[in-house]
Amino acid sequence: MNSSNRLLLLTIAHQSICETLEKKTPYTYMQVKEDPPEEVIHPQGVFVTLKTKHKDYTSLRGCIGNIEGNRPIYENVYQLAKESAFKDPRFPPLTMKELPSICIQISILSKLKPISSMDEVILGTHGVVYEYRLHRALFLPEVAVEQKWNTSRLFGQLCMKASLPPTHWKSGEGTFYVFTTETFEDSRNGSGSAM
Repeated sequence: MNSSNRLLLLTIAHQSICETLEKKTPYTYMQVKEDPPEEVIHPQGVFVTLKTKHKDYTSLRGCIGNIEGNRPIYENVYQLAKESAFKDPRFPPLTMKELPSICIQISILSKLKPISSMDEVILGTHGVVYEYRLHRALFLPEVAVEQKWNTSRLFGQLCMKASLPPTHWKSGEGTFYVFTTETFEDSRNGSGSAM
């Protein structure tokens, strides 16, 4: 995706959050809806991650995604930015006070590819999905690296995230998928201009 469309999506995400917090009209989203660039109209899976920038470190502040991509990318970003800010059950809704320190990261997912062996997973390159009946969980590619997990630890954590025992993956009853992402981020100063 070219740099102008990346900036476009980041602007849509920030304006989506400001629409709720400051009652501002999401002008960029409305303009794109009228005449969307080719790169942002494809239905692809998207995750929107919010991070809080501190002096010496960055912490997670929300992350919601859509694996299947049942809407165009720009519509996914608009909706998921709101959900990450206000509906991630792990965090309270984002406040105006926090807005200046928020950085938004967007990850656009490739199609899922089923795998039959843990040896097919490249840590740091592949995101992984585990499915068993109605249970499903996902980790983006950077998670295993950030948490310093090896593949078996990643699989165990994925099972627990799916509300299954950590060794469930060894049963062979579930299905693993890998995917890659195109990930980009920026930070804003709270006034609506890109940093």
